Amino acid sequence: MADPGRALESPVRQPARWLDRATGLLLCVAVAIALGSATPALLRALGAPLPQGAPQGEGPPLVLPRQPPELLAHPDLLLDPDHDLDADEAQAAAPAAPAAPGRIGLARGPLTLHDQPALAARSLGDVQAGELVLIMREAGDWVYVLHDGDDRMLRGWAKKSEIAVR
Repeated sequence: MADPGRALESPVRQPARWLDRATGLLLCVAVAIALGSATPALLRALGAPLPQGAPQGEGPPLVLPRQPPELLAHPDLLLDPDHDLDADEAQAAAPAAPAAPGRIGLARGPLTLHDQPALAARSLGDVQAGELVLIMREAGDWVYVLHDGDDRMLRGWAKKSEIAVR
Protein backbone atom coordinates (compact mmCIF):
# COMPACT_ATOMS: atom_id res chain seq x y z
CA MET A 1 0.00 0.00 0.00
CA ALA A 2 1.09 3.47 -0.66
CA ASP A 3 1.78 5.84 2.15
CA PRO A 4 -1.01 8.48 2.10
CA GLY A 5 1.27 11.08 3.61
CA ARG A 6 3.76 10.73 0.84
CA ALA A 7 3.02 12.82 -2.24
CA LEU A 8 3.09 11.14 -5.60
CA GLU A 9 6.28 12.02 -7.32
CA SER A 10 5.87 13.00 -10.93
CA PRO A 11 8.77 12.15 -13.18
CA VAL A 12 10.74 15.22 -14.13
CA ARG A 13 11.25 15.43 -17.84
CA GLN A 14 14.77 16.17 -18.98
CA PRO A 15 15.06 18.69 -21.79
CA ALA A 16 16.13 17.08 -25.06
CA ARG A 17 19.80 17.38 -25.62
CA TRP A 18 21.20 18.85 -28.83
CA LEU A 19 22.66 15.48 -29.83
CA ASP A 20 19.20 13.88 -29.70
CA ARG A 21 17.77 16.65 -31.87
CA ALA A 22 20.63 16.39 -34.39
CA THR A 23 20.15 12.61 -34.60
CA GLY A 24 16.43 13.02 -35.20
CA LEU A 25 17.08 15.62 -37.90
CA LEU A 26 19.62 13.38 -39.68
CA LEU A 27 17.18 10.47 -39.53
CA CYS A 28 14.45 12.60 -41.15
CA VAL A 29 16.84 13.75 -43.90
CA ALA A 30 17.94 10.15 -44.60
CA VAL A 31 14.32 8.99 -44.90
CA ALA A 32 13.50 11.91 -47.23
CA ILE A 33 16.46 11.08 -49.50
CA ALA A 34 15.54 7.39 -49.59
CA LEU A 35 11.91 8.15 -50.47
CA GLY A 36 12.93 10.71 -53.07
CA SER A 37 15.21 8.28 -54.87
CA ALA A 38 12.66 5.45 -54.68
CA THR A 39 9.75 7.54 -55.99
CA PRO A 40 10.19 6.67 -59.73
CA ALA A 41 10.31 2.94 -58.94
CA LEU A 42 7.27 3.19 -56.69
CA LEU A 43 5.31 5.14 -59.31
CA ARG A 44 6.32 2.63 -62.01
CA ALA A 45 5.17 -0.23 -59.77
CA LEU A 46 1.80 1.48 -59.30
CA GLY A 47 1.45 1.92 -63.06
CA ALA A 48 1.60 5.71 -63.04
CA PRO A 49 3.09 7.23 -66.22
CA LEU A 50 6.46 8.89 -65.72
CA PRO A 51 7.39 12.09 -67.55
CA GLN A 52 9.90 11.46 -70.33
CA GLY A 53 12.76 13.84 -71.02
CA ALA A 54 13.53 15.11 -74.49
CA PRO A 55 15.36 12.51 -76.61
CA GLN A 56 19.01 13.18 -77.15
CA GLY A 57 19.85 15.03 -80.30
CA GLU A 58 16.68 17.09 -80.23
CA GLY A 59 16.43 20.61 -79.02
CA PRO A 60 18.07 23.89 -79.94
CA PRO A 61 21.64 23.82 -81.19
CA LEU A 62 24.42 24.65 -78.78
CA VAL A 63 25.43 28.30 -79.00
CA LEU A 64 29.16 28.78 -78.62
CA PRO A 65 30.65 32.08 -77.45
CA ARG A 66 33.10 31.97 -80.37
CA GLN A 67 33.65 29.88 -83.49
CA PRO A 68 35.94 26.82 -83.32
CA PRO A 69 39.29 27.05 -85.10
CA GLU A 70 39.09 26.56 -88.88
CA LEU A 71 41.29 23.46 -88.61
CA LEU A 72 38.60 21.69 -86.55
CA ALA A 73 35.86 22.73 -88.99
CA HIS A 74 37.50 20.58 -91.72
CA PRO A 75 39.17 17.55 -90.07
CA ASP A 76 39.74 15.92 -93.49
CA LEU A 77 42.50 18.42 -94.24
CA LEU A 78 44.35 17.41 -91.11
CA LEU A 79 43.78 13.65 -91.26
CA ASP A 80 43.75 12.99 -95.02
CA PRO A 81 45.64 15.74 -96.85
CA ASP A 82 45.77 13.90 -100.22
CA HIS A 83 41.96 13.38 -100.29
CA ASP A 84 42.21 9.85 -101.66
CA LEU A 85 39.81 7.04 -100.85
CA ASP A 86 41.62 4.61 -98.54
CA ALA A 87 40.54 0.96 -98.18
CA ASP A 88 38.74 1.54 -94.88
CA GLU A 89 36.96 4.61 -96.29
CA ALA A 90 35.87 2.66 -99.37
CA GLN A 91 34.38 -0.03 -97.16
CA ALA A 92 32.56 2.60 -95.07
CA ALA A 93 31.24 4.29 -98.23
CA ALA A 94 29.85 0.99 -99.57
CA PRO A 95 26.14 0.43 -98.96
CA ALA A 96 25.44 -1.43 -95.77
CA ALA A 97 24.77 -5.13 -96.14
CA PRO A 98 21.35 -6.31 -95.05
CA ALA A 99 21.16 -7.59 -91.52
CA ALA A 100 21.86 -11.31 -91.52
CA PRO A 101 19.69 -13.60 -89.40
CA GLY A 102 20.99 -14.04 -85.89
CA ARG A 103 22.63 -10.61 -85.67
CA ILE A 104 22.42 -8.44 -82.57
CA GLY A 105 20.73 -5.06 -82.74
CA LEU A 106 20.18 -2.20 -80.34
CA ALA A 107 16.87 -0.34 -80.07
CA ARG A 108 17.56 3.29 -81.02
CA GLY A 109 14.45 4.49 -79.18
CA PRO A 110 11.30 2.98 -77.71
CA LEU A 111 10.41 0.10 -80.01
CA THR A 112 6.98 -1.46 -80.55
CA LEU A 113 6.85 -5.07 -81.73
CA HIS A 114 4.00 -6.00 -84.11
CA ASP A 115 2.57 -9.37 -85.12
CA GLN A 116 2.82 -8.47 -88.83
CA PRO A 117 5.30 -6.22 -90.71
CA ALA A 118 2.90 -3.25 -90.80
CA LEU A 119 2.28 -0.24 -88.56
CA ALA A 120 -1.43 -1.05 -88.39
CA ALA A 121 -0.72 -4.57 -87.08
CA ARG A 122 -1.52 -5.61 -83.51
CA SER A 123 1.10 -4.57 -80.94
CA LEU A 124 2.75 -7.47 -79.07
CA GLY A 125 4.92 -5.49 -76.66
CA ASP A 126 7.47 -2.75 -76.25
CA VAL A 127 11.26 -2.68 -76.05
CA GLN A 128 12.96 0.17 -74.19
CA ALA A 129 15.60 2.34 -75.87
CA GLY A 130 19.06 0.84 -75.60
CA GLU A 131 17.84 -2.76 -75.14
CA LEU A 132 19.37 -5.57 -77.20
CA VAL A 133 17.33 -7.53 -79.74
CA LEU A 134 18.20 -10.58 -81.83
CA ILE A 135 17.36 -10.11 -85.53
CA MET A 136 15.95 -13.34 -86.97
CA ARG A 137 14.55 -12.36 -90.37
CA GLU A 138 14.10 -9.40 -92.74
CA ALA A 139 11.23 -8.35 -94.97
CA GLY A 140 11.70 -5.02 -96.74
CA ASP A 141 11.89 -2.23 -94.16
CA TRP A 142 10.94 -4.62 -91.34
CA VAL A 143 12.88 -7.13 -89.22
CA TYR A 144 11.59 -9.99 -87.07
CA VAL A 145 13.30 -9.77 -83.69
CA LEU A 146 13.50 -11.61 -80.36
CA HIS A 147 13.87 -9.72 -77.09
CA ASP A 148 14.36 -11.15 -73.62
CA GLY A 149 11.98 -8.94 -71.63
CA ASP A 150 11.77 -8.54 -67.88
CA ASP A 151 9.23 -11.31 -67.37
CA ARG A 152 8.89 -12.98 -70.77
CA MET A 153 10.46 -13.42 -74.20
CA LEU A 154 9.04 -11.00 -76.78
CA ARG A 155 9.10 -11.58 -80.51
CA GLY A 156 7.66 -9.56 -83.32
CA TRP A 157 8.22 -7.26 -86.26
CA ALA A 158 9.90 -3.87 -85.91
CA LYS A 159 10.98 -1.14 -88.32
CA LYS A 160 14.55 -1.75 -89.45
CA SER A 161 15.35 1.97 -89.15
CA GLU A 162 14.60 1.85 -85.41
CA ILE A 163 17.34 -0.72 -84.73
CA ALA A 164 21.10 -0.14 -84.81
CA VAL A 165 22.75 -3.32 -86.07
CA ARG A 166 26.08 -4.34 -84.55
